Amino acid sequence: MQSELEPGYQLYQAIGQKVNESLCQELRAFVKQHSLSILALYHYKKQDHKMALNLTLECLSLNEVLTTSGYSMLIYRCLGQNENIVKIFFTNGEWKKATHLLGSMLEYQCKGRSAGLYGTIFNSGTQYGLALLNEVFTFSVFRYSIMNFIKLSTNNRDITHELFHLLLWRITDIEGDTDAKKLYKFWIGITQDYLANRYEEFTSKFIYFMNQPLSFEYDFLKLSLCDQVIQMVKQTKSYHERELVNKLTHSVVKKLQIKDSYKTLVCSDLSTLQG
Repeated sequence: MQSELEPGYQLYQAIGQKVNESLCQELRAFVKQHSLSILALYHYKKQDHKMALNLTLECLSLNEVLTTSGYSMLIYRCLGQNENIVKIFFTNGEWKKATHLLGSMLEYQCKGRSAGLYGTIFNSGTQYGLALLNEVFTFSVFRYSIMNFIKLSTNNRDITHELFHLLLWRITDIEGDTDAKKLYKFWIGITQDYLANRYEEFTSKFIYFMNQPLSFEYDFLKLSLCDQVIQMVKQTKSYHERELVNKLTHSVVKKLQIKDSYKTLVCSDLSTLQG
């Protein structure tokens, strides 16, 4: 991998220097933050995660300066660098740090501030960006978070409660001021019922949720709830609920528009419940 990357890296450095020399000081800052991001990715692919993290933090710092200087849309670059740090942590096997940082991203997107993110701009109380783009970015972060929640919890059931606490506890009281946030809040409530073993309430809300005419974009929420139902049936040994399990099989395998790898994780326990 390293030998394949090296020629491209050297060419990039040479071109970057020529471009940088031809720009005014203000434009150099934009080029530099982009360059730092690419260099961080280069070192990440070389598995030099320490250097990748340092370059990512430098990129984040420069984007903070640009954001507060009037280029408010670069707040999304600041958030994007935090997401890159999440990926570095996950690659290093530091799932607790990665999940907590993801939770901080969700907290910022849902509440407008968070002390848990890298960078000082996120706890300043000043709002940057546009409402529409904030909504789009919130969806992206929420989806990425829940897909990781599914992946980690299916691989190790013992950490499910801790995952929920690290990832979602800080937004259990979010205001449902948009349709999407109302949906996230309801899903969080269902998951809380499952984790608290309130299975009657959980099952009732699950059936209601699955019958809602939601866009396929929210199938990741349904997949997570399907996994919770499967685990509930296993824990309570309610194998008589064949009809529910069979419906789950149909929903997970045939209807939900999710990557097959995630479906496989959730469906791995279905065979033991069917008969």
